[in-house]
Amino acid sequence: MFAATAPQVNRFCDSGTHNRYSPTKHNLVCDRRSTMDVILQHPDFANNIIDEKRVSNTTPVFHYKRRSVTRYVLVIEDTKDMLVRESWSFLRLAMRKWTVNDLPGNTEVGLVLTNETSSSQLHNLSPLTDQNARDLIIANIPFTPGDSHAAACLQCGIHTALQVN
Repeated sequence: MFAATAPQVNRFCDSGTHNRYSPTKHNLVCDRRSTMDVILQHPDFANNIIDEKRVSNTTPVFHYKRRSVTRYVLVIEDTKDMLVRESWSFLRLAMRKWTVNDLPGNTEVGLVLTNETSSSQLHNLSPLTDQNARDLIIANIPFTPGDSHAAACLQCGIHTALQVN
């Protein structure tokens, strides 16, 4: 192993070809055992060796799995509290910018509206393939929030969002 980059080196030394008395770092660290003996003692190779001259293929194989579509389901609070400091208007404006300008084409968006007792699905998950699809997301958000002053049921909204398809 002291000259592993030499062109004539094409396999590891075994007990028959290893020079135990050579002053190498391998002999020092591995108690003068051959490279193949050290490899064969490792559990990864214990059951895969047919003989010392032929080691089975242990090249790792990586499989990358990635969903090609990103999905968002937005849960919107539908109470009078959303009128404070023009939050509802800001929400509609921010949603327009986000869906029209920021989101890539491989995105699906759904909408859920939640009030103090329940929630409802405003828009199914739909792909943002063209400008009409993007505008439809904003068109589904009401111009004004609901009349309730009670706190919104976020648990209801999240439960409905998990059901959106």
